Amino acid sequence: MTDRDHPEGVTELVDALLVGYAPISVLLDHMFSAPSHPTVEQVRATVGPLLYDTLEPLAMTHGPGELLTSAAIVEATVPLIHEGFLLVPHNPTSRGGRRKARRR
Repeated sequence: MTDRDHPEGVTELVDALLVGYAPISVLLDHMFSAPSHPTVEQVRATVGPLLYDTLEPLAMTHGPGELLTSAAIVEATVPLIHEGFLLVPHNPTSRGGRRKARRR
C-alpha cells in the first residue's frame, strides 16, 4: 500500500509516532543496557518525570481536549501494534551480548 491508500491522517500519525518513538527507543535501549540492569518500573520512574517536564509546554499551545485526544490515540496504538507485529528473536551471538567489530 502507498500512503494514498490509507485513510486521511493515518500517514501523518504513523510518521509522528516513528519520529517520536525512534529517539525514545534509543534512550530506552541505552537505559536497559546499563550495568545496573534496571527494571521496566525503574525506567518508567526515571523517564516519566522527564517526559512530563519536557512535554508540559504543549499545554501552552494545545487545549486539554487536544492533549487528551492525542493521548487516547497514542494509547489505542499499543494493542494494535502488539497484535499486528510479530517479533522474531535475534540469533544469540557466540560471545553473548552485542557483537564487537573485529580489529585488523
